[in-house]
Amino acid sequence: MSAAAEMTIQQPSGDSLLLVLSGSWKIGEVLPASADVQRKIESAPAIRTLAFDTQQLAGWDSGLLTFLKRLREFCASRQIRIDSSGLPPGARQLLALAAAVPAKKDARKADNTRRFWLWAATRSAIFFPLPARHWLLSERPPFPSATRRGAWAGFGPTDFFFCLRPAAGRRCRSFR
Repeated sequence: MSAAAEMTIQQPSGDSLLLVLSGSWKIGEVLPASADVQRKIESAPAIRTLAFDTQQLAGWDSGLLTFLKRLREFCASRQIRIDSSGLPPGARQLLALAAAVPAKKDARKADNTRRFWLWAATRSAIFFPLPARHWLLSERPPFPSATRRGAWAGFGPTDFFFCLRPAAGRRCRSFR
């Protein structure tokens, strides 16, 4: 079992802080809070540089990166320079990559519902009669409920049977 994650905050000069990180900085383990560093910086407003010493670091994963990302955001809001030369090379490269490519604001707001219906239609189109295939692949289906209430009303309860009626006498093809 590896050593627990530890952090020591040192102030080698009046305008810099040195964080000595040791032990295993991995998700699932108890990690020191970045709030401790933030409180130290707030109590000493002359701090202009934050450096790291990770020679005693036993292992790391995204737990360390999350800690560093929080510190980077805090330091950016206070115009404090981060000296990342003391970090492990892999962590340094990942942080540089994250800083170079900003996150898209709408990256997680994709319309997954429409994407699901398109996926379902392309994989099971042979089981749907023509009106149902048209509904799955188009914006406005040719169903009676589509004109109900003067606007797009969705796939109504009777529309399912409206789709099945043309396929009543046909046999389904089987997969081979």
